[in-house]
Amino acid sequence: YDLAITGGDKLTTYGFSAGYYSNTGTVINTGAKNLSARLNLDFNLLNERLKVSPSISFYRKDLDNMYEPTGGGNAGWSDFMETMMQIPHKEIFDAEARHGFAQPLPGFPSGNPIALRSIVTDQTRIDYLQASVNADLKIFEGFYYRFSYGSTVKDNYNFYHMPSYYFGNQSQLEKTFLSEERGKSDQWVMNNLLTYTKSFGIHKFDGLLGFSREKYEYRFTGGSNRDMPSDVLTALNAGIGDRDSWGDRAVNTLQSYFGRINYELNEKYLFQASIRYDGSSRFSEKNRYGLFYSASAGWAVHKEPFFDVSWISELKPRAGYGTLGNQNIGNFQYLDLISTGSRTLNYPLGSTNILQPVAIGAITINSAAYNIKWEESAIANFGFDLGLFDSRLTLTFDYFNTKTKDMLVVVPRPYTSGFNTFPRTNGGTMVNNGWELTTTYRNSVGDFRYNVSLNLSHSRNKLTRLGSSGESYVDGYTDYENNPTTKTEVGGEVGRFYMYRVIGIFQSEQQVIDHAVQPDAKPGDLIFENTDDDEDLDDDDKVYVGSPMPDFEYGINIGLGYRAFDLSLFVEGKQGNEMYNGFRMMMFRSAYLNNTLSDLTDAWTPQNTGTDIFRNTSQDANYNLRVSDYFLEDASYLRLKNIQLSYALNSELLKKYYVQGVKIFAGSTNLFTLTKYKGFDPALVNEGVFSRGVDRGFYPLTRSVYFGLNLEF
Repeated sequence: YDLAITGGDKLTTYGFSAGYYSNTGTVINTGAKNLSARLNLDFNLLNERLKVSPSISFYRKDLDNMYEPTGGGNAGWSDFMETMMQIPHKEIFDAEARHGFAQPLPGFPSGNPIALRSIVTDQTRIDYLQASVNADLKIFEGFYYRFSYGSTVKDNYNFYHMPSYYFGNQSQLEKTFLSEERGKSDQWVMNNLLTYTKSFGIHKFDGLLGFSREKYEYRFTGGSNRDMPSDVLTALNAGIGDRDSWGDRAVNTLQSYFGRINYELNEKYLFQASIRYDGSSRFSEKNRYGLFYSASAGWAVHKEPFFDVSWISELKPRAGYGTLGNQNIGNFQYLDLISTGSRTLNYPLGSTNILQPVAIGAITINSAAYNIKWEESAIANFGFDLGLFDSRLTLTFDYFNTKTKDMLVVVPRPYTSGFNTFPRTNGGTMVNNGWELTTTYRNSVGDFRYNVSLNLSHSRNKLTRLGSSGESYVDGYTDYENNPTTKTEVGGEVGRFYMYRVIGIFQSEQQVIDHAVQPDAKPGDLIFENTDDDEDLDDDDKVYVGSPMPDFEYGINIGLGYRAFDLSLFVEGKQGNEMYNGFRMMMFRSAYLNNTLSDLTDAWTPQNTGTDIFRNTSQDANYNLRVSDYFLEDASYLRLKNIQLSYALNSELLKKYYVQGVKIFAGSTNLFTLTKYKGFDPALVNEGVFSRGVDRGFYPLTRSVYFGLNLEF
């Protein structure tokens, strides 16, 4: 539900909006509720030389959570995946049992994920309070001063309660667990801007000088108790078991000086230059500031006297070059971090004949990056804007080449260094290039109007340095820290798939003997390529087999209208990227007492040799499920993301009742997807940079159908 009210006069205007959204999740005990409200005001003062615009907004989000194994590194499986792996004829409910859920019968594996999703309480409430004020002062004609200040206060609270349960030896919690966390962040941003605009003859000039500061401060605290005497007791001080507490505080600031100049000659030759000097508290004093700049130029060829092509209404080539800085890292990476007071660090000292005092221990837990500094990207781009047939058809093209140096990356080091966590450091250099094309055609014929827009983009990256001696980085783990699927090293893309290559299925014992490097294989097992032609099959036989990066991405917007009817569609897609279907791999595990995919009913047998499904066996000496391109799939797709049909009613009869307009609409999101990918969503992008194309059974995408009514008074 949404409500908006606007009004005002010459000196004062206002706008108020409010909204409410509720969605029950696809997975048991998940969902979201959002509540929002916003008030905007504008005041014109000093004979309209000063405009003051305050605003305030509130946003509340209530979430019922589910664990999602996003990111890289030690990633497990989601609750959704655990549910899919259960044997389908396993009992779920038992009215006589604790919580009303059944324990597994003898011979069945542990676990009842339906029960766990039903009895757990994992709720988060996030409140945002935002306030800002902008003041624009006209000092004299063409010269303005703008002051802006914005503050955001975020308060988040998490409540997690898991009653004790027993669903088998490998799925049990002896005592009820309770934890609570509360965090609060305060962020403010202040900007001071001076702008000057001047035109004289064929010359047009505008300049900007600015200074900005911002500060972010975050503090959170939490506690837990591992033995609550009753499921109905939900206060931490009622617990009788081991108590734990934790907390943290973070502060970072950013300060910037910047300027920009635009110059236009005869409305045909366009130039722009900018410079900024940024300082971040995330770097030590000697590397705190970074200097970044840019310059660009454009030429409106269609305005030249010599250009006389009637059907070209705009032709504007342009080019630019500039640098950008990145400081998105944790705080105090340049300092050694000290941990104190844990049970593994404290130690009793003194004579054994008396009460021994406990000495507080301390240890360095990281290897500091003392010389860490700004990451810098140098970007060169060129392109053009083209308009045809009185700009009914427009086209914009851009090509870019980005060279990033001093990349802020975590460079892995051996655990023999004494550390198990490492800060980010300037450990990489990468080149990224690509292009983007956007074209739109719009026209009308009588009462019928239409527009079609197409967006195409392509990009590729290449790592030219990682670490100090060409280290590589493996990630994309499919089973906690086992079975990595990606490898990143100098000379290739970030997060490429690196695994064994499957070249077929053994059809006979003689074929196994001839292949030689898989002595434990049987007919029906997968054949893995011996890429180095030695006498065994090992990690040296892994090869790069694909990329999570698409050859191109596209989006299509279509708008059709006839009188009071409007139809809009948005289609999106990717082409040429692969995804490792870890969900499918786990559902092929016949050696475990879990559910499997129905594909295994077509598995290889001596009577069914024409299949591409390897043999179904609980004794997999060949290890068919090792990481290989057998589970690497084409994740290209086309999806109808949005479609909406609306009818606008605006009659004189309604205006008698103070109704200015009525709009009725209906639509759908994610209506259909065309893809060869066998997982739930070919469009998922894992948050981990080095594991973006790895599917671990994420929360499924939902299709929705909606109806609505807009009233304007």
